[in-house]
Amino acid sequence: MISLFKMILVFVGISISSMLYASGTNPTDNEKKICYSIDAVNNTVTFIFDETTWNRTGVSTVYVRGSFNSWGKTADYESNFRLTRQGAGFWSVTRTFSEVKQPGNSGQPEFKFYVNGSYANAPSFVPEGYVFHNGDNNQIIVFPDDDLAAIIANSNIANTIKNLADFDLGTTEGKEALSNFRKVPGIAHLYRSYHPFKVSKASVGNTENERMTLVTEFATSVDIKSDICLSGNETSGLVSYTISGLGTFQEAIPAYYQSIIDNDNVLYVGQSTTIPSYNDVYYNSDGAVFGNWVKEMVQFIISDAHPAPFLIHCRLGTDRTGVFCAVLASLLGVSWDDIAADYQSSNNMGVREFRDYHLLKYSLEKMLAIDNIENVTDLKTTISEYFISNGYLTMEQIEAMDEKLNGSLTSLSDTKTTAALSIYPNPASQYINIVGTDSNISKISIVSLDGKIIQETDYHNDPVYVGNINPGLYFMQIEMSDKINITKEIIIVR
Repeated sequence: MISLFKMILVFVGISISSMLYASGTNPTDNEKKICYSIDAVNNTVTFIFDETTWNRTGVSTVYVRGSFNSWGKTADYESNFRLTRQGAGFWSVTRTFSEVKQPGNSGQPEFKFYVNGSYANAPSFVPEGYVFHNGDNNQIIVFPDDDLAAIIANSNIANTIKNLADFDLGTTEGKEALSNFRKVPGIAHLYRSYHPFKVSKASVGNTENERMTLVTEFATSVDIKSDICLSGNETSGLVSYTISGLGTFQEAIPAYYQSIIDNDNVLYVGQSTTIPSYNDVYYNSDGAVFGNWVKEMVQFIISDAHPAPFLIHCRLGTDRTGVFCAVLASLLGVSWDDIAADYQSSNNMGVREFRDYHLLKYSLEKMLAIDNIENVTDLKTTISEYFISNGYLTMEQIEAMDEKLNGSLTSLSDTKTTAALSIYPNPASQYINIVGTDSNISKISIVSLDGKIIQETDYHNDPVYVGNINPGLYFMQIEMSDKINITKEIIIVR
């Protein structure tokens, strides 16, 4: 009965709003500029396309496409988001808050008008804060309780393209910002990053080559052993790319990553079914497909066949990576505040791919069927109960993942091997000696910071000759016969 009463109220609110415009009550000048009006009493939004304000004539059809109807792809798009021409020379359609409160990258509902079969881009008359200045320049809906100043500040960040000079590459923080490589908060052995070898932003600034180099440098330095790839297997699709002013380059799989592939330690999530997409992780997070992706990842992590540390990534390391890192972190007890801050950190890359944490918030709230994740007092229990009750995970699996990602990386014997092994001299000019372990060493590789193997030799208890290698910083990868791999940083001098 109550639900029926609410439906009647919503219907009456929409009807009254439409009647007001149809009977000759025109929108205000500001409403014509921001292209909508909000009725906070009836919780409705009326989209407004004014022909005079837009300086358009000969208009025959107007639709509104946005984040809330998958940009015109939902089943109700034709019937619910077509504007009707009013007598005063403007077009309008009214929808409820619940129908439009699905955010885009800005964290706000985003939209564009689709006029006479093509998009009408936001003109200059739209006030600051009501258009988001990223690559898409979509118009956005600002509700009465939203922070307009924060939206404007985010829009300015979203419109910023960073070049190498904008990063302090003498610091870890600067390198992490450029590469989008960092440890997932609160988890000892899980890292996230930009794709290890696929280029996506070569045309944006001059940072892509350095970004790829830093991803390799970080992944090698923390000795990544297993990889969770959210963007499919692209090892056979390596291409050349051009960076303005720098030249043409070729994608290449770094040595450390090829080793992970060779050891069968890469999980291509959804490869046999459906590879995760932007829409899937944000707008269909409550579905079985999403739940099974999480199940697939957890099973991979807890398997004895796949050693830690783990790297998780998609292409940019923002959307799919951001959502799944949030889920895994939540299962392991990381707070919402830390998760949201980590998600927002990807904006530091400066590639005009801004994401506001409200988009992540929407995804998790939809999955858990809750109104506000910030009011959840025990996020770990809440999200664990969701995955357990829906048959995706067991408590034993969640606990095993916690032990794998937050426990000791090595067994006691491995720890003794690593601690006992040492190299000297370092820096070195001609030879490097390896001493202090009874374990058998099978192979020695010298690897550059960008992941290229400079020298690879079988080991026969002799000093390693490095006199033919250019001076600089390198990694020495020591492979034991029992498949334990140890990485040492070396400096070669002359």
